[in-house]
Amino acid sequence: MDALGRGCRNLIDEDGPAFPPDVAAKISIRMQVPHCDAYTRQIMSRRSTSVGEPISRKNLARKIAEEMKRYLEGARSAGQPLIYHGIEVRLEDLFLCSFRRASGGSWEPELEILVH
Repeated sequence: MDALGRGCRNLIDEDGPAFPPDVAAKISIRMQVPHCDAYTRQIMSRRSTSVGEPISRKNLARKIAEEMKRYLEGARSAGQPLIYHGIEVRLEDLFLCSFRRASGGSWEPELEILVH
C-alpha cells in the first residue's frame, strides 16, 4: 500500500471527495479476513473545517493503510500473522481495490494481495 510511502500513484481522482454528502462525520472501517479475527476502527470521514467537507480519496487511502498496518502488527504480535500461500503478508503486498458501504455507518476496504 503506497499510501504510507510513495503516495497514491494509481488512485483515480486522488484529490476528489472520498464519500457522498450523506455520510456521517465518523465511520467504522471493518476488516474481515478469513480465519482471522475481525477488526473495526472508527475514523473521521470529514475534514475539521467549518463546512466539514469529506476527506479526499488520497487521505482515505492513507487512513486505510494506517489501519491495515495496525491490523497486521496486532496479528503478528498475537502470534497469528496473516499468511498467504505460506508467506507472511506485509503491508506493501496489499493493493486497495475498492471501499464499499457494508451497512449504515460501516465501510469495508476490498484489498488484494500482490504476489511477487
